Amino acid sequence: MQEHLEAINFQETITHIKDLNQKKSALNEKEFLAIHHLIFRGIKPENLGKYKNDPLVIREMNLFFNWYETHKNKLHPIILAAEAHLKILNIDPFENGTIQIANLILNWILLQNNYTYVVIEDSQDSIDEYFFILEDSQNKNDNSIFINYILQIEKENLIRAIKLVSK
Repeated sequence: MQEHLEAINFQETITHIKDLNQKKSALNEKEFLAIHHLIFRGIKPENLGKYKNDPLVIREMNLFFNWYETHKNKLHPIILAAEAHLKILNIDPFENGTIQIANLILNWILLQNNYTYVVIEDSQDSIDEYFFILEDSQNKNDNSIFINYILQIEKENLIRAIKLVSK
């Protein structure tokens, strides 16, 4: 039952993000928390759309949204999306679901800028690679490791799209 609910919530969250994109809605705290609420609706009702009860998390999230506003027109969209993903993971604002939310925000930023979704394949090798690169980037305090990983996925997506259009 929970897997079914997770699949429905995920699909509804993707639809919500697409709607936000069509409306040209910018990433903000209200929508950030709404995405968390949607993805876990009916699964983890006690923490829906709420940060951890920690003043540091609230402060760090305020800094994150200020950072985003300052950099959204300065950084390349793929770099902005990857950096946002890393910042969300480092803050770890939720009791559950921080990785899912970080991935959804990464893809929302890409979608806003007419890039394709970055999807981690549903295979153990792809998942292991994602976590290895993420951990390597964090351990070495070198965001470029993760940024290059996202750039490579985006490049592969674009090559596939070009091949489809060329046929």
